[in-house]
Amino acid sequence: MATTAKNETARQQDGATTAGLFAVGGAVAVLSFDGLTGFAELAGFRQSLPVPFLAEGVPLAWLLPVALDAYAVVATRVWLRSPDASAATRATARRQAYGAVGLSVVFNGVYHAVEAHRDGSWLAVGAAIALSVVLPVLLASVAHLAARVAADRTVVDTPRAPEQSAESAEPVTESSDVESPADLKERMAAHWLAEREQGRVLSGAELDRHFGTREYGRRVVRALKREETNR
Repeated sequence: MATTAKNETARQQDGATTAGLFAVGGAVAVLSFDGLTGFAELAGFRQSLPVPFLAEGVPLAWLLPVALDAYAVVATRVWLRSPDASAATRATARRQAYGAVGLSVVFNGVYHAVEAHRDGSWLAVGAAIALSVVLPVLLASVAHLAARVAADRTVVDTPRAPEQSAESAEPVTESSDVESPADLKERMAAHWLAEREQGRVLSGAELDRHFGTREYGRRVVRALKREETNR
């Protein structure tokens, strides 16, 4: 009974977390959308794309925030939520996510600075630039946090092996190939170290998902961290 109540509370908290992420992400996306649309119009994209059933069509300026901010979110998800992607692919996605956020910061800053300067106030220009930096970074942070929350939920939802100690468990793989624990541990350690060199520290659960094991990835990560501590 206590476990059921605890699970229900956790689901309610997860719902509140999801709602909060959507609320913050939606608000920031709309504000960034306005700045990027204004920048596109400032650059001369004032035409409209003909669309059936819409007399005025869709402004071409709308495509810039869709392309830029949406790509930053997609690249972030590839970086953090693609266990099948190689380390090189995730490293590329990480760089491109940073690049998209950087471009969004620049474009938002230029547009808001120009608009504020028209009012003749340099204080307004400074405030506009500061705001233009915050919005894209906040949007990327929300996307990053949402990806991490989703990864944590995947770990929580994965059934654990019953009645078996994690420290004494042999690696259980989903593959039909037979591999010695020593070889598997060596491959896991090499993969974990390669990922860390790329700036991403894998958890034991992520290591388990990558190699199709249960609990063994956690043992390997704990052993690697103990070795580093003892050096």
